[in-house]
Amino acid sequence: MIRLIVTVTFLSLFVPIAGAARQRTASHASDCTLTIAPRAFSVPAAGGVYTLTVGRSGPCKWTPEPSADWVTVNTISISDGVITFTVSPNSDTTPRATTIDIVGAKVAVTQDAAADPNLLVNGKFDSNINGWSTLFSTGSGNASWSALDAHDSAFSGSALVRSTQGNLGYQLLQCVNVLPNRVYEYGLTSRIARGQDTAGRVILGVYEYDVANCDKIGYNYYATTNLNPPLDAWTPYSSTFTTSDTAKSLYFVVAAGFHHTPPFAINFDDAFFRPRN
Repeated sequence: MIRLIVTVTFLSLFVPIAGAARQRTASHASDCTLTIAPRAFSVPAAGGVYTLTVGRSGPCKWTPEPSADWVTVNTISISDGVITFTVSPNSDTTPRATTIDIVGAKVAVTQDAAADPNLLVNGKFDSNINGWSTLFSTGSGNASWSALDAHDSAFSGSALVRSTQGNLGYQLLQCVNVLPNRVYEYGLTSRIARGQDTAGRVILGVYEYDVANCDKIGYNYYATTNLNPPLDAWTPYSSTFTTSDTAKSLYFVVAAGFHHTPPFAINFDDAFFRPRN
């Protein structure tokens, strides 16, 4: 990853009255006043180096105090009123925020999330099952969106796959283009509701093709796993898959099957397929 180094020049210590009014003033003694600019930084996921200016009147002494270990103060020049600090890269797929405290005045630092390496579209099923297909199901059934979420979020949901034919499964799947001779991580979180046929299983499969976009009848290689998670409990599962030297695409498949007494249904959430670092 290339580290982004950006040094930004901000407001000088002598600014028009209108500009000064927008700066935060911190007074920690009757004879000392600090003016701090800017008051907030928006940082990309790659991080970088940034500059903060502090104006003062009176015999001031100040020390910037970051509240998170991913912000590091590099240099402090009280005489010049300049602080430089480094924001580390954010490798998480969620944004983060912190502050730098300068004698009670807070400078906000927010950082973007890292790009999601998940190659599946709509793997979290926030509001629908768009991006997924029911092609090639061997039995009857249906697939729909459910408001039941693996993390009990009111703003997300899961996919509900329901098989209505004994033993035969019903599935959702998605095609992903891949690189040859590459290790990928994949998995999901699944739940089987109480009261269903105990022979039923969550079937997770990867089916490889030597053409792009899975545009071929018949796959070249596959790997499947039959999961039996505890009833009424969201259970995560993950594994790895190494593509062959001719791989160009694959189907990520999840199905409800192996039940003797239909119907049999599963919820699955947080599906992912991503390159392994």
